Amino acid sequence: MKICYWGTYDAGYPRNRTIIAGLRKNGVEVAELNEPLWKSTQEKLERASKWWGSPGFLLRWLAIYFRLGRRLLREQDVDVIFVGYSGHFDMFPAWALGKM
Repeated sequence: MKICYWGTYDAGYPRNRTIIAGLRKNGVEVAELNEPLWKSTQEKLERASKWWGSPGFLLRWLAIYFRLGRRLLREQDVDVIFVGYSGHFDMFPAWALGKM
């Protein structure tokens, strides 16, 4: 089985590290496709509670999801797309890419 651990998740967050290590320990091939969008959890919370309209942020957001999408579409034989924690904003792009 091959799982694509995907999104803008914090790669250093203990939950993500534990899940990835557990999957690998149980014989699952894990392809990590990560592009950091947020500088910190605090920035994510602030951005979620405010208007997203800053042109710089929107361009960064589009560029990151474009790169993540391109990388996912290049992965071979992926059985599952697993959105890393905390991937609330990653769910719709992951769903759309999974349909491709």
